[in-house]
Amino acid sequence: MNLRLDRLVRRMARDPDLLRRAGDDAAAVAADAGVTAEDVTDVVLANLAALHARGVHPLLLMQLAGATRTDPMGQLGSLPTNERTRTK
Repeated sequence: MNLRLDRLVRRMARDPDLLRRAGDDAAAVAADAGVTAEDVTDVVLANLAALHARGVHPLLLMQLAGATRTDPMGQLGSLPTNERTRTK
C-alpha cells in the first residue's frame, strides 16, 4: 500500500485540472504530493499496471481508468492471476 500515491490517484481521478497540471509539470505535482515524478507520470499516462505494482488500491485504479477513459482489462488483464488478486 502506498497511501500518498493512493491519495494522489484519487485526487487526479476527480480533478481534471490537476491531471492536466501534472501533465505539464510532473515534478511540481510530485513535490506537493510527496511522491516521485515517475509516480505522477504513470498516473497521467494511466499506466495502471505500473501503479498496481506500486500498490495503488484496485478501486482507485478503476476510478482513474474511468476518468482517463482507459481500458483497465487491456492493461491489468494480462497480469498473472496471483498478481491481479494479491493484497499488500
